[in-house]
Amino acid sequence: MLTIQQIKLMLNDPNISDEKATEIRDGFRSLAELMFEQWEKEKEIRKSIERRYRSIEAKKHFWSSFVCFAETVKGQYFGKQDISRWFGKLVEKDDFAGCDKKQILKHLENLSNPAEDNQK
Repeated sequence: MLTIQQIKLMLNDPNISDEKATEIRDGFRSLAELMFEQWEKEKEIRKSIERRYRSIEAKKHFWSSFVCFAETVKGQYFGKQDISRWFGKLVEKDDFAGCDKKQILKHLENLSNPAEDNQK
């Protein structure tokens, strides 16, 4: 944990009260904890998407990477950013050449988050 003096140095304000420095330090700590929790959640999502994709790909080796990816996200409630990021990593470009990538990603987002949930 940062000391009061380290906080004052970081803020470049040696005249700030110890009470205010403590409050700022506690705020930093809370923010760091939230960021770490979010990172852990995102890490699990990343593992989950890739693990599901690899499992489907192994079972359905005759399916295209796009179809495997669509099956991976179907009904799993993955976020738009996660779908986009993993689509770029896992789906071969030849599988969607000539198609509008934004429309494809929107379709995958709808697959991941079924219609009845999108209407809420």
